[in-house]
Amino acid sequence: MMFRKTLLSTSLFVLSINTIAQIPNGNFESWKQVGNYMDPDGWVTTNSFVPVGNTFPVSRSADHSPNSSGAYSLKIQSDKSVGAYGITMTTTGDIMEGPKPTFVIQGHPGTFRFSYKYLPKANDSLYVAVLLYKNGQIVSGTEYRSGAIQQTWKDVLLDLDTYSSADSGAVILSAYQGDGPPPGNAPKGNSVMYVDDIAFGNFSSVSEKQALGIEFYPNPVHNELRITSKDVVNKVFVYDLNRSEE
Repeated sequence: MMFRKTLLSTSLFVLSINTIAQIPNGNFESWKQVGNYMDPDGWVTTNSFVPVGNTFPVSRSADHSPNSSGAYSLKIQSDKSVGAYGITMTTTGDIMEGPKPTFVIQGHPGTFRFSYKYLPKANDSLYVAVLLYKNGQIVSGTEYRSGAIQQTWKDVLLDLDTYSSADSGAVILSAYQGDGPPPGNAPKGNSVMYVDDIAFGNFSSVSEKQALGIEFYPNPVHNELRITSKDVVNKVFVYDLNRSEE
């Protein structure tokens, strides 16, 4: 694969390929029917707490990120009148017990990215967090909060806290923040959030790129960047030092 673009040697590019798509169903293309509602595969939701006949807080939406190769996104919405909390996470067991190590971490990811839209109500703030674990203990992570209206898709790229190694991870997505991290609080209003294209990136060490079958050259890049991989490269994201996509 050849990527034609003038790059600075200090630019960061993130590959979205099968081997590094470790977050389960991070583009929300796979869903399962559970009674009267659908849940995204690999995620636990609050849909089961809502009485039949009401709007379920987590659903599939055809309004997806323009950068996504899929057809759907995740829609999260709260409805205080029926106790519907707009939250989902990768976990095991009861969602109200909070996140737990869920999916396997391969290599050493340095960044976490996602795309979102947000329509807050009553001064709510969205909450997105990723946690990395080693032997059941949290070793790294990052989080993102915003109470601003975001009517168009916005891409977010976050650095993970420095860590030595991790073996598992968990992700929390919530349309509300309240007085502390979900799920230990209640939404202030009936806010709506769309999320798509969740992925790790910046597998920067030579050993990790070799293990994942990735090669790129030359470095520095002037006019052409060539990328080879043992798996299909779905997308390439290029960022400058300010984390702005080029």
